[in-house]
Amino acid sequence: MTAIKPNQKRIIIKENQTAKELSYDRLIYALGSSVDIHSVSGVAKHSYNVGSYEMAIALQQRLAKNPNSHLLICGGGLSGIETATEMAEAYPKLKITLLTSDSFGSQLSHLGQKYLENAFQKRNILIKDKSKVTEVKAQQVLLADGSKVDFDLCLWTASFTVPKIACEAGLEVNKIGQMIVDKTLRS
Repeated sequence: MTAIKPNQKRIIIKENQTAKELSYDRLIYALGSSVDIHSVSGVAKHSYNVGSYEMAIALQQRLAKNPNSHLLICGGGLSGIETATEMAEAYPKLKITLLTSDSFGSQLSHLGQKYLENAFQKRNILIKDKSKVTEVKAQQVLLADGSKVDFDLCLWTASFTVPKIACEAGLEVNKIGQMIVDKTLRS
């Protein structure tokens, strides 16, 4: 889908490089999100991300060749947390560090934070919180406080972006482009 015309109850899709307009009675807007690899310098060039199957395969192949590597996961949200624990299970010799710009597990209850801290400790995952990445270089990230963190592989889970279709259609969105809905999830 490339556009929505909510007043006419129509959408525009691209099929074989040709735009095609379709009508609808009800529309479920579930376009998801994608990894934002452009908001921080060097992310696109020097890190892997969780945004595509191809990227996952490339990371898997690199880890298979270097199972004792230091994997730096940038992003302490739920995607980063899940990825860190899954990587620790799949690659027990891997040294894993999770960087988060906020306090670790800040989106969770105190009990949830403690549970995750214990889970990370059992899996030897190092947590470096309150560490905002300002640039990703080859085998090193620069942090807002001026410090640097070295790595063999960097996995970016820190920033996601949403499609601009809702905003372009004139639907109400928040400051980062997410659609505003009511309690019944209608726009």
